[in-house]
Amino acid sequence: MLTIMGLLAIVVVSIMSYSIKVPSFGKLKKVGIEVYSDPSCTVVLDQIDWGYVEPGETELFVAYLKAVGNKAVNVTLNTDGWNPSIAQTYITLSWDYPQGKVLEPNESTAVTFSLKVDGAISGVDGFSFNIILTSTG
Repeated sequence: MLTIMGLLAIVVVSIMSYSIKVPSFGKLKKVGIEVYSDPSCTVVLDQIDWGYVEPGETELFVAYLKAVGNKAVNVTLNTDGWNPSIAQTYITLSWDYPQGKVLEPNESTAVTFSLKVDGAISGVDGFSFNIILTSTG
C-alpha cells in the first residue's frame, strides 16, 4: 500500500506594505494575523507535519487564528510551492473558516484544515507545500 509523508509550512501575508513568504523550514513572520497550535494562542504554529497519509484518506488539523494588528481582518487560504508539483493534482487542502468572516483585533478563532489525498494518487512518495493565509483589512 502506498504511504505518503508530508510537511507543509504556514505562510501568512497581509495587504499592508509588504508580505513575507517563508520556506518550509524557518521562522515565520506574519503581519496582522498569527497562527497557533493551542486554543490559548500561546504556541505559535510554524508548520504542520501531516505524518503518513493513506490514499483516499482525509487528514484534519486544528489551528487557531488570531488578529494581532489594530484593524479587523478577513483571512483567505491559498497554497503554493508544491513539491513534487504533481502532488497538487492528487492532494487538496481546504478549511472551515467562513468566507467573509472578519476577525476583530485580538479576536481568535479555531479553524480545521482538511488535507484530502485522492485514492488514485501515483508518482508521489512524499510531498511538501506552503499554506498561504492572507489577511486583508
